Amino acid sequence: MNLQHGIARYAAKLELIEELAAGRQVLHLGAVGETGSPLDEVLARSPRSFHASLTRVADRCVGIDTNREAVAALTRAGIFDNLIAADATALDRDEIPLERIELIVAGDVVEHVSDPGSLLENAARLADPETLFVLTTPNALGLPAFLRYLRGGVVDGGDHVLSFNRYSLGNLLERHGWTPEQWATCHQMQAVERFGSVEFRLGAWAFRHWPALGGTLLVVSRRAPVGPSPG
Repeated sequence: MNLQHGIARYAAKLELIEELAAGRQVLHLGAVGETGSPLDEVLARSPRSFHASLTRVADRCVGIDTNREAVAALTRAGIFDNLIAADATALDRDEIPLERIELIVAGDVVEHVSDPGSLLENAARLADPETLFVLTTPNALGLPAFLRYLRGGVVDGGDHVLSFNRYSLGNLLERHGWTPEQWATCHQMQAVERFGSVEFRLGAWAFRHWPALGGTLLVVSRRAPVGPSPG
């Protein structure tokens, strides 16, 4: 496999993150997702959602989302009992019912927020010294985005306000309290359903050989060490 731009691997997003979440206590930011989807669709898909997968493999998982209506409906329906309606940029540690925070997951969240630095800084404030932070976001330099652009299609989601590549995202993380350690690209859970099997297999073969071209960036970081106070 070619190591391009520090990106060493291409795989399924769920596969990569489940490896990290297995047996750990996990804080999941943006746990409901499905921005812009009707509530009944959110409820119907939630048992097969990314948060459901994290809940299944983690020792304990707590999800945070600003969609209060969806959090209330999912809790009321008995689908999840581990969701909190809150703003991840202003969340306090005593609001999180976890003994330890071993992993923070921000899956496809950072491109939606107007102030991503606040999100990252608050995550660093909540983190324990050994906490891992895994973040995913669309790859602005990925081949899928370029092909959509060539076809005249929508390159970003309807409510995205930011786009990132491996370098701009690394700079953002380092500026706001995190040290990137591992980079990969991945495909979303819906990719297999969205594309025909031949098209998907061809793309997956190409991205395994040239992972820097994958459609979604995934980075694993640790909290940057805090230096001694001056004086």
